[in-house]
Amino acid sequence: MGENKEAYALLLSSTIEQEFEHNLSQQIYLSEACWNVVVSSKNATTQIINSLNKNSDIKDAQSLREEILKKMMDRTPPSAVALSFVKEEVAKFL
Repeated sequence: MGENKEAYALLLSSTIEQEFEHNLSQQIYLSEACWNVVVSSKNATTQIINSLNKNSDIKDAQSLREEILKKMMDRTPPSAVALSFVKEEVAKFL
């Protein structure tokens, strides 16, 4: 990976997609609405990575890492929204 921001962004996006594909079968346990929130979360996270990667002020992978973390700390991360939705849905069945 080194310090190439494009390679780092691709690695992050690829890892997110692989993890999503790995857990795809879990959708059978969730409502359609809940699964849509999970998919939206994945897409929003990937969009954050891609938009920051396109920022010409961000020159290297380290800077991209820092900006991603800042973005996630400045607002509620998409994954936190999805996790909260999943927890609420699971709690209904327990």
